[in-house]
Amino acid sequence: MSEVFSFRLSEDFVNKYNNVPAPFGFSDAGSNSLGEITFIRTYSRMKEDGTKERWHEVCRRVIEGMYSVQKNHAKDNRLPWNDNKAQKSAQEAFQRMFELKWTPPGRGLWAFGTPMTMEKRNSAALQNCAMVSTRDIDRNDPGALFAWVMGVPGKDIQVAGSLMGTKMVINEFVAYLDLAKIKETLDPKTLIITSFALCGFANFSSIAIQVGGIGELAPERRTDLAKLGVKALICGTLASYLSATIAGILY
Repeated sequence: MSEVFSFRLSEDFVNKYNNVPAPFGFSDAGSNSLGEITFIRTYSRMKEDGTKERWHEVCRRVIEGMYSVQKNHAKDNRLPWNDNKAQKSAQEAFQRMFELKWTPPGRGLWAFGTPMTMEKRNSAALQNCAMVSTRDIDRNDPGALFAWVMGVPGKDIQVAGSLMGTKMVINEFVAYLDLAKIKETLDPKTLIITSFALCGFANFSSIAIQVGGIGELAPERRTDLAKLGVKALICGTLASYLSATIAGILY
């Protein structure tokens, strides 16, 4: 991940913390710290070798991410930048963060310094928590209601609902093309849920295909097929939505 950083802490400085115990507080008789368990479960990312980040590694990722963003901004806008001054300031920030005298919000621990925020410059994961009032969801936008029930993050509810509406009114191919255009701006959970929700043939045009295709095989049952068309549409849609809900729960 080092290639995404324009600013790097001194290796000699960081190496001093390799074997320093993280100050996560109380430990039980088995030397298990609830704070450390929570950190590893929630904020430590998986490394390329399959192991989880340790606290000093997360501190390094976050600090180098912070100062890389500052350096990139300064260079892009022709503002003054002093590497020596930045190195001294970054080391102090690292030390204070390691000692838990300050920390970024949880979303910062998880996302800062990652390719998503550094290479793609997608800061959505760093923004403050958001919500959408259910009062804003009405019968004219039913897709948004389903998106909310399935667990789509608040900032993406309207977008996900719109894609589901496109899939039902037109077809899933058009909806997936629209999704591909905006996938980089969506929360990963939104992308997973929406991908499942759009996966199905339940749309209005499929009713005509069903009546026309099967009707040729049994012309005398076309009336029955027409009656079942809307019901099949609803059942097929709910089946896709159920799969999407399960995918969101397991994410």
